[in-house]
This record gives sequence, structure tokens and C-alpha cells, in this order.
Amino acid sequence: MNMNLRVDGKIRTLSINGDFQRVYRPSIIAQTFIEQLEKCVAPGLRVLDMGCGTGVLGIAAAYLGADVLCVDVNPYCIECTLANATTNGLRLRTLLSNGFKAMENEHFDIIVSNCPLLPVHLSSHQNTPVDNGKLGLGLFHEVASHGSNYLSSNGRLILWCCGLIGFERAERTLYKHWSYIETVRTFEYAIDRIGNNMYSDDEIATFARHGDIHRRGLRWFSRGKLYDVRQL
Repeated sequence: MNMNLRVDGKIRTLSINGDFQRVYRPSIIAQTFIEQLEKCVAPGLRVLDMGCGTGVLGIAAAYLGADVLCVDVNPYCIECTLANATTNGLRLRTLLSNGFKAMENEHFDIIVSNCPLLPVHLSSHQNTPVDNGKLGLGLFHEVASHGSNYLSSNGRLILWCCGLIGFERAERTLYKHWSYIETVRTFEYAIDRIGNNMYSDDEIATFARHGDIHRRGLRWFSRGKLYDVRQL
């Protein structure tokens, strides 16, 4: 599949492939991240893609000239990221790690994380080893709570949350650990097909009881928020 990246005013196409039964397929969420990276990545900056999946965000940052490290807990995601980087003629580093656990004392200008945001009782559908906790915020909390330890001065963290699990819980964590939180984008996305699997009406009803979702015609939708957070 292709993702678009604007470089020097021109649209470039990134080719992103993989076994989408084993790794999340890039979506409008990834495209929203890419549009934010276009605004803040410059050649020579150090970028960490935490929970890299297919590597699409790290690959976009590398295309923009950054020195990139892609991290994931899933070995297949590391394999997929390296293959996609090669396909796009780019070089980046990878690390197999559960969050920051295997990280050295390294600092970055930007940390970007398109966290999986499904509760553990539903993420079993996703064929992923990530245990995201019963609220679906496991990796989000990890990155939001400890990310500042891996940022250079004036560094920034870019991550998202979805109305599916509620913004209030996520934003409490952000305000606890960061002094500047900006919602740079609010967007809508279809959830009747989340990740790699179709959900039943009963499962959609479970989402509806716990999160911010709505129906339009035959499809269900939720909202997402993209955050840019820093220490001032």
C-alpha cells in the first residue's frame, strides 16, 4: 500500500507492505502522523519511532532526513520495518524492545508513537504480543510517563489517543508528566474495521458503552486526537 509524504512542496509516495494479519495496516491515523512529521522533522534530527509496526512513521522521518531508530516488541514488526526501509531506499536502525526496557541511554529530538489503543480483552483479535492493559493505554502510559527521559532539551513527543477508550484518562497522564500539551489535530476514523479484523455488532456495542463512538449510515466512527507535548 502507499502513503503520501510532502517533501519540499512535492508529494512523494512511500511503499509500505507486510503481512497485515501480523502487523497493523497503516491507516488515516498514520497519515495524520506523517502530516505532523512534515512540519517538525528536519535533516539531522534524531527520531525515535516507538511501537513502529510497519515502520511507516520512521520511514517517513528518514525520508525527511532524520537519523531514525524504530522500536517494537514484535519481532515481525522489526523484520517488516527493515524490509520497507529497503524498498524505499532508506536506512534506519531498529531495536527489539518492550517499550523503553532495552533502550540504552540515548536521547532524541522527536519521539513519535502510534500506540495500539485496544483493551487487552479486544486486542486478542489483533494477533499481536502487546498486552495493552484492560483500558487499552499500556504503551501510551509507558511513552507518556517515561518519554521525557529519552528526549533532548527542547525535544517533543508526538502521540495520539482515541475516543474509543476516552480522552480523559490519556490526558490525565499527559498533564501529570508534561508542562506543554497541544492538540494539533482532531480527526474522525471508521472503527467498524479496526486493525486487521472485522468486529461483530456485539463487540461494536461494547465499544459504544465505553467510548466516544457514533454511527453514520451503516458505519461506526470514533474521533482521534494527535498531541504534541513538550517540557518547557
